[in-house]
Amino acid sequence: MKKFTFIALFILTVVYPFKANKGNAKIAKEQEIERTERIAMANKLTRKNVHDYLYYLTKDSAKTDLYFRILLNESQLKSELALKHNNICGMRDWEKNRKYFTKLTKNKYCIYPNWRYSVKDLVLYMEHYGKKAWYFRFKKELKLIDTRI
Repeated sequence: MKKFTFIALFILTVVYPFKANKGNAKIAKEQEIERTERIAMANKLTRKNVHDYLYYLTKDSAKTDLYFRILLNESQLKSELALKHNNICGMRDWEKNRKYFTKLTKNKYCIYPNWRYSVKDLVLYMEHYGKKAWYFRFKKELKLIDTRI
């Protein structure tokens, strides 16, 4: 009887947890795959993702809308510069920008590792130049751009 009790306790304490963890490992793997898919969807270059990221950076809906209009005016997220070099804002090397882009094209446009760096660079540029920036001269044209997400 003691031997039977010992074997039963051994199975319950040692073998059962290993068997139970197989199911948890499968669930954890599925959650990891789902998380990876969500990250991949968030990294896609879409209007909604860009708009959400702009809002995340600026925390101001008026600035977000203005920057989004500028961004769409530059590339419509479909230009060769946007698709090939991740430069969706048409950014060139400017005096304060030294940390986001990796190199420059022949025409002195920045090449970014990801489109998010281009958006960060645009926000930094607008904050640096403020009202001196060119976009205040083109308010009428910017109003005509379709910014539906």
